[in-house]
Amino acid sequence: MINFKMKNKIATSILTLSLALGSFLPVASVSAKGEENFSATKHTISILEKDITYLKSEKDGSTPVRMVDRLRDENGMATFCINFDLPSPPGLEVEGFEQLDNATTYLMNAFYQGNPNLTGDKSVDEYIVQATIHNIKSPNSFSLDRPFIDEKGILPRIKALKEEALKAPAPSVPVYDNNLSVDKKDLTFKLVNGNYESNVVTATVKGDLQSSTVTIKNATPGTKLVNEEGKEVKTVANGSKVKVLVPEKELQGKALSPSVSLKGHFSNAYKVAVRFGGNEGYQDVASYESKEFAEDKEATINGKIDAAKGSVEFEKKGSDEKLLDNVKFNIIAADEKTVEKEVTTKDGKVHSDDLSYGVHYLVEVSTLPNYVLNSEKIPFTINHDKEVIDLGTIYNQLKKGKIIIHKVDKEGKPLENAEFTRMDENGETEVKTSDKDGLVEFDIEAGHVYSVEETKNPENYKGTFKEENISVEKDGQIFEYSVENQKIEKSEPLPQTGEPKLIIGVVGLTMIAAGCIGFVIWKKKLVK
Repeated sequence: MINFKMKNKIATSILTLSLALGSFLPVASVSAKGEENFSATKHTISILEKDITYLKSEKDGSTPVRMVDRLRDENGMATFCINFDLPSPPGLEVEGFEQLDNATTYLMNAFYQGNPNLTGDKSVDEYIVQATIHNIKSPNSFSLDRPFIDEKGILPRIKALKEEALKAPAPSVPVYDNNLSVDKKDLTFKLVNGNYESNVVTATVKGDLQSSTVTIKNATPGTKLVNEEGKEVKTVANGSKVKVLVPEKELQGKALSPSVSLKGHFSNAYKVAVRFGGNEGYQDVASYESKEFAEDKEATINGKIDAAKGSVEFEKKGSDEKLLDNVKFNIIAADEKTVEKEVTTKDGKVHSDDLSYGVHYLVEVSTLPNYVLNSEKIPFTINHDKEVIDLGTIYNQLKKGKIIIHKVDKEGKPLENAEFTRMDENGETEVKTSDKDGLVEFDIEAGHVYSVEETKNPENYKGTFKEENISVEKDGQIFEYSVENQKIEKSEPLPQTGEPKLIIGVVGLTMIAAGCIGFVIWKKKLVK
């Protein structure tokens, strides 16, 4: 039982009287936080009307029986006697000092709030409620077993109401409908000006709000609840529009599930029957009072920010500006060891999503046969959610090689001005002559098939050279040849490799000269 303040001088006598009259029925405790108080501590009770009854003696059919007084407090509210061997208090001040049993509260609630067992006529219903209280507390002095003359059908109502009252639990319906709620409980976030910003939530606050608080959990230090203007909100009121801001730099790409709790501290009350008294020689009365209690309401909003994910993209070309397909890469984590993803170029390009916040490295694993593997470890950093890092064009060098020719005579002496021609499979040619050291060099690239041929000998030298099906398989590959020419002696004709016109000219001149000599001899014979 909940105890309330009472005057010391009457505490003992009232308690003794109450026990003697059996006014203490079980009282369930009220499940509410905070201190509970009655709204009024004193009343002035007056007698509005004495000896009211709707029952008559069965013996003569006219004598009133089971009479009660109508009592009112200073506000005109009905009060009810709860001990019946004493007179009603005529204009006396009484003080409240305890909550009465649940049955009395139920009966007073029936009078003020309505009940199917009542008639709807307040005068009659007041008598029914008072008679039921009397019968419960003093069944011997207010028995309902006699066959009274009951013209208004009161007795069945009293009996039914009594049965319900004795089973009544503690009051559980608050007087006020306090409410703290939000129009949505799930937060969604988007990145705006360096903050993850939630959708707007509207709060509804109803009732007697005493104070409110905002608590944010599972968040970064700079996370806060703000209004639509961006100002921080630490309390809420009805209609407050709020949103959550989480600084991106504090989150550093990690996932977060912030939770915001809006708490309201309200005042509420149950209507209960309260004993008022304190005047020796007069009845105590039951008044229908508001028993105040503190009530806490809470609305929780939850949200989720996924870990920041970004993308990387790039284009892959050879040094010949060709797009390269099927070049394979690994995307390595910040530890420079863990392989996060394996990607391969398609149409010369790569776009890879779902990369975590932070540093990554792009490492080429394999490339096409004619190109040199790019060994560069390319770093890139995902700083924001949905960020796309463009690494631009990453090149592979074609494998390159050289054809080196050493032009020498029979004794190994370098020969200058020997002409060599390099040709590829497409017929493209390059012509070079040996330098003073007898050296000729041609640059060649993978993906081509070359041939090289000596197309002109040095003056006074002869010899031939041709090499075919030269192709680069390894970068830096060198095809090196030593080409020997022989010196032409003076008695020898002077045919030269690559100079067929000169040979034909010499033969022709010889034939012309021989013809001329023959003609002269023939003419001399004719003259003779």
